Amino acid sequence: NFEWLDVYPSHSNFLLCRVNGRSARDLKLQLEKQGILVRYFNKPGLDNCIRISAGRPQDTDKLLQALEEMDTRI
Repeated sequence: NFEWLDVYPSHSNFLLCRVNGRSARDLKLQLEKQGILVRYFNKPGLDNCIRISAGRPQDTDKLLQALEEMDTRI
């Protein structure tokens, strides 16, 4: 669990996450530099949110590793 990432319940192949204490846009750009694509939202009700789509297991592992590395840099 990442204290700065609130994950909303989901019954689909993606997770909607609100980013706390940092910019979701900056998070998206940092992940993009590592080849990880997420969708960034900045609309009423979805402000400072990202959407993560489920992919192959190795893609999920890469995402989790990147988030863990970012977690230590807060």
